[in-house]
Amino acid sequence: MATIANSSAETASFTYGNGGLLSSFSDPKGNVYRFEYDELGRLKSREAPDGSFSLLSRTPTEKGFKVARITASGEESSYVTERLPDGKERQINKCCGAGSIAALTDKKGNQTISYPDGSTLIEEKQPDPRFGQLVPFTKRRVFTTPGGKMATVSSTRTVKLTDPKDPLTVEKIVDTVDFNGRVSTTTYDLQQRLVTYTSPGGRQRISTLDEKGRVTKSEIPGLEPVHFNYGERGELLLVQQGKQTILSYSYDEFCRLSGMRNSEGNEINYVCDESGRIVESTLPSGKVNKFSYDANGNLTEITVSSGAVHQLNYNTTNLALGSTNPQRGNTNSEYNSEQKPINKLLPSGRAIKNSYDRYGNLRRVSYPEADILINYLPKARGFQLIRTPADTDTAQKIAFGFDAILAPQLGFMETAIARQNRQRDSQKLLLNAIIPDIGLEKALSQQADGFLAQFGTFSYDRGLITEINYSGVAQGRYRYRYDENFFLVGVKLDDRPETILQRDADGLLVQLGDFQMERQGCYDLLTGISNGFLQVSLEYDDIGRIVKRTHAVKGRVVYQLSLGYDGLYQIVQKQETVLGKTKTYDYTLDRDGQLIRVAEKGVVVESYSYDDNGNRISWQLGRANPQTAKYDSQDRILELGNVAYQFDDDGFMTQRGATSFEYSSRGELMKVTLPDGKVITYAYDGVGRRVARSSDGGTYEYLYGNPEKPFQVTAVREPSGVLSVCYYDDLGFLFAMQRDEDWYYVATDQLGTPIVVLDATGETVKVVEYDSFGNQIVDSNPGFVFPIGFAAGLVDWETKLVRFGFRDYDPASGRWCAKDPIGFAAGDSNLYRYVNLNPVGLVDRSGEQPEGASQIPVLDPPSFSSGEGVVCPAIPQPGATANPGDYSSVFNTINSSNLSDGDKAELTNFVNDIISGNYEDYDSIRDRHKAYKNAQKLLDMRGINSQWFGAAAIVTQRNAIGGAEGVTNFFDTIRWPFNATSRETDKFLREGNEHLFAYNMSNLSHILRGEDIPGFEIPAHFPADRGLDYALVVCEQRKVTEFINNYSFKNKDKVIREINGSFSSMFASGAVKSVIKERFENRNIEFEFSNESHRIELGQGMIDDLYKQ
Repeated sequence: MATIANSSAETASFTYGNGGLLSSFSDPKGNVYRFEYDELGRLKSREAPDGSFSLLSRTPTEKGFKVARITASGEESSYVTERLPDGKERQINKCCGAGSIAALTDKKGNQTISYPDGSTLIEEKQPDPRFGQLVPFTKRRVFTTPGGKMATVSSTRTVKLTDPKDPLTVEKIVDTVDFNGRVSTTTYDLQQRLVTYTSPGGRQRISTLDEKGRVTKSEIPGLEPVHFNYGERGELLLVQQGKQTILSYSYDEFCRLSGMRNSEGNEINYVCDESGRIVESTLPSGKVNKFSYDANGNLTEITVSSGAVHQLNYNTTNLALGSTNPQRGNTNSEYNSEQKPINKLLPSGRAIKNSYDRYGNLRRVSYPEADILINYLPKARGFQLIRTPADTDTAQKIAFGFDAILAPQLGFMETAIARQNRQRDSQKLLLNAIIPDIGLEKALSQQADGFLAQFGTFSYDRGLITEINYSGVAQGRYRYRYDENFFLVGVKLDDRPETILQRDADGLLVQLGDFQMERQGCYDLLTGISNGFLQVSLEYDDIGRIVKRTHAVKGRVVYQLSLGYDGLYQIVQKQETVLGKTKTYDYTLDRDGQLIRVAEKGVVVESYSYDDNGNRISWQLGRANPQTAKYDSQDRILELGNVAYQFDDDGFMTQRGATSFEYSSRGELMKVTLPDGKVITYAYDGVGRRVARSSDGGTYEYLYGNPEKPFQVTAVREPSGVLSVCYYDDLGFLFAMQRDEDWYYVATDQLGTPIVVLDATGETVKVVEYDSFGNQIVDSNPGFVFPIGFAAGLVDWETKLVRFGFRDYDPASGRWCAKDPIGFAAGDSNLYRYVNLNPVGLVDRSGEQPEGASQIPVLDPPSFSSGEGVVCPAIPQPGATANPGDYSSVFNTINSSNLSDGDKAELTNFVNDIISGNYEDYDSIRDRHKAYKNAQKLLDMRGINSQWFGAAAIVTQRNAIGGAEGVTNFFDTIRWPFNATSRETDKFLREGNEHLFAYNMSNLSHILRGEDIPGFEIPAHFPADRGLDYALVVCEQRKVTEFINNYSFKNKDKVIREINGSFSSMFASGAVKSVIKERFENRNIEFEFSNESHRIELGQGMIDDLYKQ
């Protein structure tokens, strides 16, 4: 292969050295990647266009060999493989300065893994009931933490066959998983085409499949099922729950998503260029956003509906260099030789600098306002973040302690009963689809063998966190206790009594301290909270949305909320009863989902209008005078009525009327000066969370003690030393607070905004009221300072700003005080717009991405992205016929291949027989075609719907790279067996042929192991899990290694390591290519495994063509 060009004539080129090994790859912009190999064909160096490189070396050891890697910046890692006298194999992986991970594997595939923190994982295999040792599965896993906790997971599989001698005649498969005595089952019933998951607590999720193996119905008993309808080409057309259509989809002639329509008729449309990239999106209102790309497929320009243009720049390795805003302000980024960010220069000239150690771990973040140090403590099983402001020596420190830093996933399947963390309303989906995915710039980033990972949004591995210790301006120590199931069962703050958490068999919370949590029905939705004084009850409709929430204290109803929804899952009515007084609000949203009107008893009390890019330009509250606002081309507010706003070059608010604000380079509000001269300062931790507020009235401290919700304030210490501990429900809504020894009960609205606060006697302490955008209208007790405000954010009662994660929200203007930290990746063309201007139904806890507020249906439709190839066309049942015209691209694929004329004719006949239904069963059609007599070894009939000609699909991979014209033709034929969207193929093109080949082969290894390729749907009428029939070659581990040792090909050491590590991945990476070339040319080859012989007969033309590609 010399060149690849897409329909836009954007061409990538390849050159090769002796032996056919790739020596260089040039992307469409002319950036060149270079590769060098040793005398045996093993990769020894890789050089990127920016001059960065990696060097690989392989040296023999007494018991095996060692592969070492060093990079241009000196980062080191190594991988050692040892063959022991007892036949076992030991692999030792050392990287990142965090110790070594050692894996010991015996001949049966049983494995013991030791982690650097002292954790161990033992895995035992057993033969599959149908295919025996050829397809072993894990029967037992035992994970032991350094602290001595042990989790044991056992799995069994039973299979019912119509013909006990034929493993393909499956009637039913039942997988049973026992996790420390908690038993769950997954049942696949082929006759009824049902997949049923039953949790340890007896909750179920049931999926119904059609004859092509696609999910047509997903249900949880007690809720309306979700139905999925498909078109003739396999494309998803409609998602419906109950009587409500969630979304319907339309496609162009190339099966690319071209439109999404909701039940109200609002539609968003897409236009793609010749290479399948979105170049235009039109919102339901008719507003248009346009996009441009460079030759490598990077998004380079966004023209929003107002006409403002944002430009994006990239370096030679396609990393984002920065952006240019409409007023020509530039943000620029620099990277080190490992392509990690080292410097971000803001338009003002301020810089954020990252420093790394020799293992590539982030160790320091420096910017003008502060310095953040990151310390890794592998032996102590800990991690520290220390932030020191530039104007003081008082550092804010967070220290994390772990029992197990890396807790592997011990289950054998994903839990089907799970609470979702977003609302599935169609307007929200439309919002996400406005801007193509351009990647996400992270504030902090590092990884160290499972150590805490800071990615700006403060996420870390699923380890067992045993302690979080705050010291500095804010002080507090959280300690966590887990049971044998690794469920969190106890939380202790400082020297306070431990808060006990009790859970049911599914791990759902049923008790939080003194509060009982009630859950009814077959789903996991919370229906009640009580402790003898407080009683909270929740009611849901048959779709799973909250329709009523009632708070009572000592038997007296103090707050009741009733919600009404439209067909878009949007809240359109709220009835609120506060201390016996009822108000009903009707909400009107425009076609783009923006709030435009609020009415009470038919009288309009709020009205809003917006410009083309979602800036609020006018509004009126009740009988007050109408207000107007003005904005610049960057969407920064300039005037709000007679109040002037100012922003700095970096996009942070610096002035609002007579109040001034100072922001750090990372978006931390450092200082506020009020009109009367009063100064308020703020302190932050290394994550960017606000931990303190100081003024002449003293310092308030904020602690974050919920590892699952890192931005949730769990305790507040007042200047007097009084400590308030907060209690939240499943949705993150505050319902109680213990202030020293005194209890307060809190009733919140659908956003989590506290409305009523009462003490333990039932006396009312505070009642507040807000307009839709969070402006406080009523506060019955301003002297009682309450830290949680509008939409459950951290409120400042003097500035009226509300802190959500990484940004401050200004209710007065109804917008953010800074641009979105993740830029356009959040999906909004306006970087200051608050929750798509739907403040009554959406919230944004992190300041980066809106999400649903009041309820989250428990069922989600299948996910897909625009530009993704759908599964087209389907395979008819035996005896049924299909329209040959629908398969024209299939025949084009055959005719354009390099197969011999005879093989083309044979393959054409093969397809004609398939689509005409001219066969009684799959064996009969296979036997009638000489070239495919034993082709199930390569082509497995059951996978034709998603892969069509198996390996023949790989022949056409050249047509599917880089958004080439062949992508559209190819997607008409198959969802190619690398499970990639057109955007992903662009990424592969940029990263070079080595990456592409490894990725393809890793997916082909799924075929070899008898597994499904992730993302594919298998027709139900095809036999499931053919196992051996998937195998291209079957042989002993020793013989595989001997084959590879005798021949030169790319990534040879990597292949040997993978094969020796696990027979289940015996032909990942380059092994298939070598074996095909050297052992399969026009002959029959016999290999042995488990005393069985298998013969593979393949046509010379097919093999030659497959190897060439």
